Amino acid sequence: MSAKKKTSFAERSEEEPGDEDNAWDKALGSGAIEKMSHTRNQSVYDNGARPIDGRRENAAMEASARKQQQHQKRWWCACGSAADVAEVPEAEYDGDKELRDPQGGVTYTIEKVIGEGGFSKVLLVHAKEGHSHVNRTVYAAKIIPKAHLKMAGDSFVKATMLERNILGDVGHPFILKLYHAFQEKDRLVLIVDFCVGGSVHFHVNLSVKRTGTGLDEMRSGFYVAEIALALGHLHKHGIVHRDLKLENVLLKSTGHLVICDFGTSKLLRPQRDAAGGGGSFARSDIPLSRRKGLQTYTKSIIGTPAYMAPEMLLEQPYNFSVDWWALGVTLFTMLRAKLPFDGGTHNDEEKMLWRIVKSRPRYDPNWTQPTLNLIQSLLQKLPKTRVCSLRDLKKADFFKQHGMDWTALEEERLQPPFLPTLASGDDTTYIPTKYATAPLPSRSNVPYQKGDSMRKIFRDFSHRASFEADDQESKHPVA
Repeated sequence: MSAKKKTSFAERSEEEPGDEDNAWDKALGSGAIEKMSHTRNQSVYDNGARPIDGRRENAAMEASARKQQQHQKRWWCACGSAADVAEVPEAEYDGDKELRDPQGGVTYTIEKVIGEGGFSKVLLVHAKEGHSHVNRTVYAAKIIPKAHLKMAGDSFVKATMLERNILGDVGHPFILKLYHAFQEKDRLVLIVDFCVGGSVHFHVNLSVKRTGTGLDEMRSGFYVAEIALALGHLHKHGIVHRDLKLENVLLKSTGHLVICDFGTSKLLRPQRDAAGGGGSFARSDIPLSRRKGLQTYTKSIIGTPAYMAPEMLLEQPYNFSVDWWALGVTLFTMLRAKLPFDGGTHNDEEKMLWRIVKSRPRYDPNWTQPTLNLIQSLLQKLPKTRVCSLRDLKKADFFKQHGMDWTALEEERLQPPFLPTLASGDDTTYIPTKYATAPLPSRSNVPYQKGDSMRKIFRDFSHRASFEADDQESKHPVA
C-alpha cells in the first residue's frame, strides 16, 4: 500500500467486464440501482447499517419485537418481565464510569472504548459486583442511548430488539455470545464476549502492511469454514444475517471466530437441511411465538453495499442466498485484500453497484484451482447456480483435499492457523488504534428527558445467561 495514499484495502478492487443474461439489463433499466444511497460501517461490533431504500420491514419483523414468552426452559434464563416496566429509582453511582443493572444489582466498570456505530458505542468492561464467575471478569458492552432510538423511529427499535432476541435465543460456538442484557433509564446495555483477537478486517490490513497482500489460502479457508457453520446454524433457525463482512467477524483468544452484529438480520421460514447434516447444535432455540407467520422471502435492500448480492440490489425476492454471496465477497477480500467490486478511482457507489450485478471479478492467477472454484461457486450472480447451503459448501474440493473434519471444527477441537499473542485477558493489541484515545461516552452528552426510558417497549430486553456455560475463553489462558 502506498504511503502517500492512505486508503483501506477495502477501498481497492479489481474487476473485468462480463456478459450476463439480458434479464439483468432489463432489471437495471427499472431504476433499482438509482434508488440506492450511501451506507458506511464504523464499528467492530456494530456497524449501524440500516435499510437504504427506506422500506419498512414487514409484519414478521414487527412480530419478532413483541412480547416473548416469559422464562423459557433453556440453558439460559430470560429475565424480561413486568419488573422491567416499572421506573425503579437507580442507586447513586457514576454512570460515566459504571454500568449497573437496576434489577439485578450487577455492576460493570467501564475501562475504554473499543468500537462504535451510528447509535452505539462498544466498551471494554470488567465485572465488578453481583458476579459469581471467578474465572473471568472481562467483557464487551454495547451501549445504546434510548434517546437515539426514539429519534430514529420504530424500525430501529424493532431491529434492536431483534438483535437482542437472536443473541439471546441462538447459541453456537461461532456466534457472539450474549451474557447479560439490561436497561438503565436512559440506555440499553448488551454484555457480550470481548473478542480479544480483534476483527478479521484488522488482520487483513495487518497482513497488507507486512506482506503486501491478504491472508493465505489455508487461514482464509479455515475462517470461511467456521463462518459457514455459523451461517448454517442461523439459516436452520430462519435467521438471515444480511451484513456479513470482515468487520463483523471477530477472533477469540483461542483463535476461533464468531460472527456478530445482527442489527440488519431478519427472521424467515427456516431453511430445510441448512445445517448440512447437523451437528451438536441442531435443536431449535427460537421461541414458537416468534416462528409463526414467517415469510419465505423478503425484498428489503439493507446492509453494506459492497457485500450486497445482485438479487437484493435488483429488488428481487431473496432469502438465505444473500449470506452465501457475502461469504464469497468475504473470502475474496480476505485473500486479495481487495473487494471484488468497487466504484473505481472516484469511489462511485452507483458504479460499484452496477459492477456487482454486471461484472465478474478478476481472480488471482496464483490461487489454487480448488480455491478458485470455491470463490466462483459463491459469487455466482444467480442464486439458483450459487452454493447456497452448508451441505453444498461441504462438498467443495477445497475442503475435501484438506480432509476437513466438520464435527471436530464445530466443537473447536481443530487447531486454528493463527493464535493471538496476548499479554492479558483485556489486551487491546488487535483493536484499532483510533480507539486508544477515544473519550468514554458521557451521559451528559445525551440528556435524559421524560419519556426517554421507553420501558414498556423494551420490557423483554433483559436477559441473564449462565456465565459458566460454554465459556471457551476461560478455558484457554493467554500466552
